[in-house]
Amino acid sequence: MSKRVVIAHLPWAGKDYLVHTLVEGERPVELTALCREKETLLGNIYVGRVEKLAPGIRGAFVSFAEQQSCFLDLSRVKEGYLLKKAPGTELHVGDEIVVQIQREAQKTKLPSATAELSLSGSALALYYGKPEISCSGRLLPEQKKRLKELGSRIFPEFSGGSLPFGVIFRTASADASEEEIRQEYLELSETRADCPVWNNAEPVLLPVSGVRCRAGARQTVCTVSFRTCDR
Repeated sequence: MSKRVVIAHLPWAGKDYLVHTLVEGERPVELTALCREKETLLGNIYVGRVEKLAPGIRGAFVSFAEQQSCFLDLSRVKEGYLLKKAPGTELHVGDEIVVQIQREAQKTKLPSATAELSLSGSALALYYGKPEISCSGRLLPEQKKRLKELGSRIFPEFSGGSLPFGVIFRTASADASEEEIRQEYLELSETRADCPVWNNAEPVLLPVSGVRCRAGARQTVCTVSFRTCDR
């Protein structure tokens, strides 16, 4: 069963929240909401450095920003995007990997991160990976057909297959006008263009080796803004 994380902005009761939802197949199984009145890391993308590998729990501890660390769950991803890597096919301590914070720190737990990068709007989401146009499973067949035809017309750059990302029509796109979809795509594309890894990093497989830790910290690549959630 496929798993994915949806991070979105949700206004509720006069306040703004960032909502993290873990979805298995088409079913939400875990939801965390964070009030945006507090400073948050949620959704931010960083270049981090692997400081310790944890093969037993299929993950790695990654340092980022100003001496902060997060847990990178490798059980749900097959690829990651590395800017600096030791020789070999496995992930090693000291490798520089691009991560996106998907859950804030909770009590004694570190923030949780993913290597599957995405930028979400209300109608569209861009994801770093195969350059294709796809649709939310919650859309009706006739809606999917119409939106894919619309996407082929207004996103001709996907036909060449050379882009480092794909686009997903979210549920709210069914009620969005063509102009609204065009504008949101431009806004998301501008955010993506400001994030160097979307243009320069190469995907590699992420099997975990048993090397011990060596710490390090890296800089923020970009801070992402999210809009309304359609879940």
